[in-house]
Amino acid sequence: MKENNKENVNENNKEQKNDFPFKKVDFVEINFVAKVDDKVFDTNILEVAKKENLQGKGIFKPLIVPLEEGFLLQGLYEFLKDKNPGKYTVEIPPEKAFGKKNAKLLQTLNLNVFKKQNLNPYPGMEVQINDSVGIVKNVGSGRVLVDFNHPLAGKTVVYEVDYLRKVEDPVRNLNALVNLVLKLPENLYSITKNDDVLKLKINLKEEEFPKEALNDFVKMAEAMIKGVKKVEFEYKKDTEKENKEVKKEDKKDEKVEEKKEDKVESKEKEGKE
Repeated sequence: MKENNKENVNENNKEQKNDFPFKKVDFVEINFVAKVDDKVFDTNILEVAKKENLQGKGIFKPLIVPLEEGFLLQGLYEFLKDKNPGKYTVEIPPEKAFGKKNAKLLQTLNLNVFKKQNLNPYPGMEVQINDSVGIVKNVGSGRVLVDFNHPLAGKTVVYEVDYLRKVEDPVRNLNALVNLVLKLPENLYSITKNDDVLKLKINLKEEEFPKEALNDFVKMAEAMIKGVKKVEFEYKKDTEKENKEVKKEDKKDEKVEEKKEDKVESKEKEGKE
């Protein structure tokens, strides 16, 4: 529902260097259909997705999301924050949806920029330049016109929302944050709860998922999820590494035993002499 969520989280951190930007919030469960000019561009309802040929674009089950700006479009958050469960239709203006069109984000680039990436640009092509995603608008005379505005910038968006309930289960809420922020498939992690402590077990090794990213995520989860004081995480055990360490310990023990035996033999020889 809100693209580039990790970037929004990072921006919040930049803006509030001295104060951690997250706080305890409500999590809500919703179904939604999002439209621009009466055309559906996003939904989590499978029947609607099939009808609109959007099956490959999303997870089709009720969405659990923090009721907080940065995880929802600003206009949708402002509309839902004081509402009770129910069905609603909300019209969101560009400035509270995907932003107004910014002329500075329409840029002319040298064709060599694309050749260096082995790209042959054409109108309508989606490209990534210096971590920014844009759409090629025109190609000619060694120049390429690229629009780095969000594809829905300048558009009024309509959301049809079925607000099902508030979610108070900390495990489900942590699972929602993992999906939204870390974007890990469900087969790569598990969550358990012991009193007010949640443990996130990740079926990956540390070199496959940076500890720094997990540390930041854990701080955010602890701050946001009600009824939780601590969130811990654990990587998949590296059995190969463990076996090597065990073998090293075994060798150390063997050497210690050998030294003991040598000392005993030496003493026995001295006694005989």
